[in-house]
Amino acid sequence: MRQAQTKYYNPYALGLYFQAMDRLDRYVARGDDLRLAMLHCFNGRLLDRLLKSANLPISTKDEAYVGGFDRLPELEEIE
Repeated sequence: MRQAQTKYYNPYALGLYFQAMDRLDRYVARGDDLRLAMLHCFNGRLLDRLLKSANLPISTKDEAYVGGFDRLPELEEIE
């Protein structure tokens, strides 16, 4: 409720976070590297908090702003 009163509140954010976690889970289940999968699914402070909680190094400026990391093959669509 408190966040809903802030200036740039996104009412769809929670759903988007769950969607990103689902993509992350599918990347990891496929056998991709956890850190690389996180770089594909998240960005900004949330990405760094998630990386830190997984005991992985936080993102670098190249990774965050330029996309300077290896790209993973696209996931298949869920039917």
